[in-house]
Amino acid sequence: DWTAVVVGPSIDQATIRSVQIVDLASHIGMVVAVLSNGVIEKRTVEVATELTPGIVEDASRRLVQAVEGKTLAEEVSGNAKAVAKSALGNLDVVSRDEFDAQKAVLLRTRARVEQLEAEIETLLTKLDELEKNK
Repeated sequence: DWTAVVVGPSIDQATIRSVQIVDLASHIGMVVAVLSNGVIEKRTVEVATELTPGIVEDASRRLVQAVEGKTLAEEVSGNAKAVAKSALGNLDVVSRDEFDAQKAVLLRTRARVEQLEAEIETLLTKLDELEKNK
């Protein structure tokens, strides 16, 4: 009986052969990197802005330009998430806190508009009644 063990280059020496961002949900993407030693690294990234095909394509292109052909030790230091957020940061993507704050403002504004619309409707009804009673 024989046993063989094959050891490839360490992950620190492996270069990034291919990298892309895959759209998983409206605000979640996955960064997938294929390394020269055959390892596939993947990390999920949550962003505040809804991911459209155009945003994903542009972010993937920027990510390729930033890291392809480099080692993980050189560029990503084992953290593909930070690189993806950096690439997405160039696309006017807002933080989750900012998104939530703007969402809260929008919800309050929408509620106020609905309240004002109801008040206007009540005033118009009263005005119509006054005109009918003349």
